[in-house]
Amino acid sequence: MSAFAAAFRTLFGDPNQSTPATYTPAGGGDPVAVRVIRAAPDDTTDFGGARLRSATSTFRVRVAD
Repeated sequence: MSAFAAAFRTLFGDPNQSTPATYTPAGGGDPVAVRVIRAAPDDTTDFGGARLRSATSTFRVRVAD
């Protein structure tokens, strides 16, 4: 296992930084238990002379074990 793989395994395994989730494939299939790292950055959009800020949520999912 490389140093990067070990670091990602540690990050996604840490209960303070990741949370359990369920992935369900789009075409159907069995749900899979995964761990995700959630981020909630605000998104700022210019609209005419105004700047709009909206709350967003993004999830980082480890692609491979």
